Amino acid sequence: MRCVSETRSSICLPDTGDFMRKCSLVFVSLAVVLICGFVLPNVFGWNQHRDHADQVQKVLASSLKLTDGRDRFSQQQWDDYVKLYSYYPDWGAGGLTSSPRDEELWGYFLNAQVERRMEGTHSLRATLVYFKLLLEAFAANENNKGALWAGCLTHVIGDAAAANHPPLLMYLTYADGPLGMTVAPSNTRLSDELSWIDVAGPSQDELGRQFIREELTGYKPTLLGDNAEEAAIRLQLLLHENWLVALNQEAKIASGFEQWVGNRDEQGREKMLRGMAVIIARCTRDSADAIYTAHVLSRQNQTFDVDLALEKGQPSIAEHRRSLLLSEVSLYDGLLRESNAVPAIGVFIGVPPIYWVSSGCVDLQFCYFMALITRTLADQQTPYVTYDLKAPPESLDPAEVPIVILPPYRQADGLATDRLEKMLHTYREAGGRILCIGGYPSAAVDPLTDQMHRNPESDYFYPLKTQDMPGTQLILTDAVGQQRGKAIPILHILKDFDVRVYGGHVMKSNATAPVKPVVLLENGETRLPVSLGLAQGHGFEVIYAPWYFFMPGLLSDEREKKNLDHPTLDSQGTIILNHLLGLLKEDR
Repeated sequence: MRCVSETRSSICLPDTGDFMRKCSLVFVSLAVVLICGFVLPNVFGWNQHRDHADQVQKVLASSLKLTDGRDRFSQQQWDDYVKLYSYYPDWGAGGLTSSPRDEELWGYFLNAQVERRMEGTHSLRATLVYFKLLLEAFAANENNKGALWAGCLTHVIGDAAAANHPPLLMYLTYADGPLGMTVAPSNTRLSDELSWIDVAGPSQDELGRQFIREELTGYKPTLLGDNAEEAAIRLQLLLHENWLVALNQEAKIASGFEQWVGNRDEQGREKMLRGMAVIIARCTRDSADAIYTAHVLSRQNQTFDVDLALEKGQPSIAEHRRSLLLSEVSLYDGLLRESNAVPAIGVFIGVPPIYWVSSGCVDLQFCYFMALITRTLADQQTPYVTYDLKAPPESLDPAEVPIVILPPYRQADGLATDRLEKMLHTYREAGGRILCIGGYPSAAVDPLTDQMHRNPESDYFYPLKTQDMPGTQLILTDAVGQQRGKAIPILHILKDFDVRVYGGHVMKSNATAPVKPVVLLENGETRLPVSLGLAQGHGFEVIYAPWYFFMPGLLSDEREKKNLDHPTLDSQGTIILNHLLGLLKEDR
């Protein structure tokens, strides 16, 4: 677990709002910290961090020797490292407000968060602070504290590769599981089988242990750098590299998981466990390397300045993110299309960021929703082309690409937002149209952005309080306000803040631009315009639609999941998508 993003800490949101929105983000950030500290101590990252730490101990123990040949850690210290300290970043995520514990170093750990300005227990800064404190503890031969900081460092490195963090497996774990989804043909509930995609499942399964051993056989820890600052800089990039391994492996894991859970197919089990072994071994090796580096460099009393190391690490991280290809993300396997029959819908997608460490040009959650939307277009045989959001085309011809689908974005990963917005402005002037998926509507769809605000009854994630959403229904309307089709009931909601994003916007009652509702949320006698379009003639130039339209399982009682490695919208989400695209095609 780590607490950041448009969801976890809101700090990753585009800077396109007013003062009140910024205040609301601060409130949500504080609420998230409290939730992390009191309600969800073991929910995120590897649920069983001890299994990861146990693997690290096996790789590392023989290399962690003092100059006199004695072991750095006693058996008790190793036990505490594995069973306690590898969980501390989760258990103490609430800072000084975290639940009390009896361990001797618990108060020391909580106080260090304040004294060392960690900025949360899972942040990039916290990672470097853990490494610095580990160096200091080893240099002073305070090995109880060393075991503590080694456990924290192991935790955050493990989180970077954890299988329940990249988009496919995160939504499988924290959306499909709680929504009661099942896998065909066995009709097994996903929630009953999720340990397979946590470190615990493979680590406690004979075949899983075999694959992990194969990945780790013969490995000896190596130095991250010749000095502490160099190692601290390398450590930052290492988190991103672990994340890329998880992004690359997750579709294979999801496919194998479906084969195994749905049909007890041994080939599926092997595929799943091999993928899991790859990412478990990667974060095990890197955790061992980081602790070993601190062990060796502490003999020279090496240390470093955290702020300076963070500053020096940014260029390599930025270059790494800029260089990533959409084809390296298994979420998009078989989905990317550089050309198609014309006219074709243009879809902007991006490489999911390791969002609790640093933001990307598009949030992970919208990477998932955009993949669902794009695969639905493919299933319908609707021509489309995909564009890498961080490197958009210089221009778009509405005759070839009459509509683009755009997620919220921010300046990161090399994306120059001013150039993107200028290009899309020219595109709109030439007759191009945009479906904006939100989150917050972006500047590319101005002046629509200014015609919306957060509903006073919103709890940030939905236009109403979360508990008030079930029982409401969505009314689809056309350009003249007439209802199209049957009302779509909202049957279920997501309660976990990591799979939800901002969704509180509605149309202002005093909207000044020519905007019209295209989807209304009916709550008793009240109808809230939650999706609206900027009118042009008898059609629309741009339309905004919130994320919860496109989350399978919220608007439908369909509970059987298929194709876990390449999911699509459910039937009701597909109806809404086609409704909105149809409105954008009218009056062309």
